[in-house]
Amino acid sequence: MEFKQLKWTDHLSNDLVIGSDCCFRVYDSIKIEFKIAYEPKENQYYLYSFGIGSLRRLMPDKFATVKEAKTTAYEIYKNEICRIKRAIDNLI
Repeated sequence: MEFKQLKWTDHLSNDLVIGSDCCFRVYDSIKIEFKIAYEPKENQYYLYSFGIGSLRRLMPDKFATVKEAKTTAYEIYKNEICRIKRAIDNLI
């Protein structure tokens, strides 16, 4: 199965990524959204996941770099797309 690359919108301040957003729709009815926010007090990036089912997280995941957060978001995306595909295949 092929997965598309996620398109991120980075928000910069003094050449530091302080936030990043990625939002897209799957099958025109399922919306998946990721937001990364920088917390200067803890010097960490928080990854927030919004969507349906297991994609939605009540507590954000914490990472040392924005690259780690984006990589994890991509893994979450891949797992969710595989789950959706299996559910659709079982219906057909």
